[in-house]
Order: sequence, then C-alpha cells, then structure tokens
Amino acid sequence: RAWLYSRIDTRFAQMVNEDGGTTEANALLARNISPDLPLMRAIGMPHFYDLAAGKPSVNMDHVISLSQRDTRRYAKRQMTWFRNQMDHWPRLDPMIWQQRPDKMLKDLNQIAQELEKQG
Repeated sequence: RAWLYSRIDTRFAQMVNEDGGTTEANALLARNISPDLPLMRAIGMPHFYDLAAGKPSVNMDHVISLSQRDTRRYAKRQMTWFRNQMDHWPRLDPMIWQQRPDKMLKDLNQIAQELEKQG
C-alpha cells in the first residue's frame, strides 16, 4: 500500500505541475456551474474550485495535500472492493517483481493458466 500511495502522491503532483490544476476549475467557475453537480465532486475539484474562487486560507499546497488524500482514500476503497469481490484472484506484488523477475513470470503464467481453464 505504501508503494501505491507514494505513486498517487507523485502522479498528482505531476498533474498539477503540468497544468497548474486551476485551468479546469477556472473554466467551471466562469460558467457558474453548481458545486452540487457530480462533476464538481470529482476528486480534487472542490479544492481547486475553492482556490479558483479565492476562498480564504486555501493555497495550492493545501489543495494538493487534500486532493492527494482524497485520491488515496478512493484507492483504498477500490482495494477493499477488489479484496471482497474478487477474492479468488491472485494477489500480485510489483515490489517483489522488482527484486525477483522470475516470480513475475511465474505469477503471470499462473494467471494465464487460470484464464485458460475458465474458457
């Protein structure tokens, strides 16, 4: 999980650096879109919207931190769902694969065999 959370934080920071994160929020703010619409509840959007609207005590670092947190929470919910709904699927660990490429091949072959059995 630590590996995934680190990747989430890094990727979100990259996205913000690429665009600044406020372009979309500014465009939506200019269109007077209701903050109650599903679009405005997308991960990070409420925080970017607050920043674009000039809400006091909101700065880019705060927006990034909250958005990264929200993304990690979403990933945790997805992991829980997969664990509960797809318990028969093999668990794969990319960290082990980096240390033991032979295990990656073994795991992938096992998955391929399972898929062949299912038809």
